Amino acid sequence: MREFGFLLLAVGVVWLLIAFNMDTYVFTGYGERVNNIGLIASKQNHLLISSVISICAILMIIFGKSSSKATNVYVKCPFCAEEINPEAIKCKHCGSDVSVQLKVQKENKFSFYGFDHNLLLSEDDSPTLNDSEVMKLANKIKSISNSSRDSYIFGEHQSDITYIKYKLPKAVQDEFVKRLKYWLAK
Repeated sequence: MREFGFLLLAVGVVWLLIAFNMDTYVFTGYGERVNNIGLIASKQNHLLISSVISICAILMIIFGKSSSKATNVYVKCPFCAEEINPEAIKCKHCGSDVSVQLKVQKENKFSFYGFDHNLLLSEDDSPTLNDSEVMKLANKIKSISNSSRDSYIFGEHQSDITYIKYKLPKAVQDEFVKRLKYWLAK
């Protein structure tokens, strides 16, 4: 609402400036200029309309809420999927008790930065990937992803996957990405 108020204020101010510069004189046949009552009334109408628009825009800016809400401010209710406050005890839409469910979801949240990259390596002399651990990582990534398509999931978490990739030995980095894409597609 506030963004629309700023746009409306700009339109009102520009219109006001144009209305102030309207000429209300007409030329007579003898080279003289005289006031035209019709043009004066038109100027007054434009001044009045642009002033009302500007005042309404200022009120929208002052009292309006920002239409863009942060993505982290709300979470989905586990029962009805409506957006609610993360500290909510009861869902305002369905009336379900959500405090326990939201706490469990928060505790089970997977983090890339707490992930031990050594789990992905086999315990051999040469560095090789442990494919079952790559599969588990892919399943964890799927569980926290907002997308359902594998290419979108990979793109959504590409910076985190790259972070893990560069913690691995060079010999297995490309294979890690290839195997992870494979398991994300399954």
